[in-house]
Amino acid sequence: MNKTILTEKQGICIVIMFILSNAILGVRGIQAKEDFWVALILTIAITIFMSFILSKLYYTYPNKDLFDIIEICFGRFIGKIFITLYVYFLLEEGTMVLMNFAYFTNLTYLDRTPLLVIKMFFLLLCLYTSKLGIYILGRCSEYFLIWVIPIIGFSIAFSIPDMDFNNIRPFFNTGVRPIMMGVLYAYTFPFGEIVTLSAVLSNLKERNSAYKIYISGTLISGLILLLTSSTNILVLGVKVASSTFYPTYITMSKIQIGDAIQRIEIIMTLVYILSALIKTSVYLLATCKAIIKLFDFHDHSFLLTPTAFLMLNLSIFLTPNILAYWEYNDKFWTYWSLFFLFIFPVILLIVSSIKEYKKIKFL
Repeated sequence: MNKTILTEKQGICIVIMFILSNAILGVRGIQAKEDFWVALILTIAITIFMSFILSKLYYTYPNKDLFDIIEICFGRFIGKIFITLYVYFLLEEGTMVLMNFAYFTNLTYLDRTPLLVIKMFFLLLCLYTSKLGIYILGRCSEYFLIWVIPIIGFSIAFSIPDMDFNNIRPFFNTGVRPIMMGVLYAYTFPFGEIVTLSAVLSNLKERNSAYKIYISGTLISGLILLLTSSTNILVLGVKVASSTFYPTYITMSKIQIGDAIQRIEIIMTLVYILSALIKTSVYLLATCKAIIKLFDFHDHSFLLTPTAFLMLNLSIFLTPNILAYWEYNDKFWTYWSLFFLFIFPVILLIVSSIKEYKKIKFL
């Protein structure tokens, strides 16, 4: 097998692990309170729409990544302006994933370890993984999911005795605006981030493979996040879940069946670490691909190490602590990222469709 070409199964596994990552630690759509599940379902539907957009672009321009398509549609000059914006966006988002991992690890396990040390060791692991390439990331995701899905399933099952279904009542009581805010926050983190994957999933076996990869990955990961978010709300309630940085960790720590089954949160932490490894590695690769397109380089491998250390430096200055991190996410990043994760891909599809129409018309 050509080790630069991803199979559909490997592509789906990457999408699932990428979307789960940081999102599995919290409740998606919590802004809608008891109606979080409505916000999540709407978000999944919007993400499927985005999946069609990304798949259509790949079908129109096979074996081209996001930045190749931008340059084809907008030309070199305007295209490079948009690519420059994506370089910073991807670098910043990769840094945010790294920071979240460091804050979580420091808060739950390594409270006496300096954040910089945690970031360095994790980033070195991501750097090694990304140097192996997207094919190895696909193989790793494929293997990780063999363990991840059963772990999540058993964790939810063991949480059933602690569930209180009154925690999701009353239904449809929050109004339209909180639900829409829940959709906005759930889309920009994590579902809309599949746009990033279009920068690295450019070597697929078939032109129409992208449809199956994006849509199947979105549906499976969406179902998993719907189940984990529901578990958190049913166990903790909206008030506790919305006031906790990592509600899934708290939920899993409550599991105790006799003296044999307890401390399940350690196993769930493993799920998070594996998915965060995949996601950070993808952001490293995507950022480097944007840089080589911007400067017309031919190989991205020599950029991985400096880009990793650039992320490390940015993580020191971006936010000083975990409170500032979440405030930055809520008040700025959600709205800033909407352009890159929804508005621009729609514009790109419209421009692409116009160019294709003109090409057919003048044949």
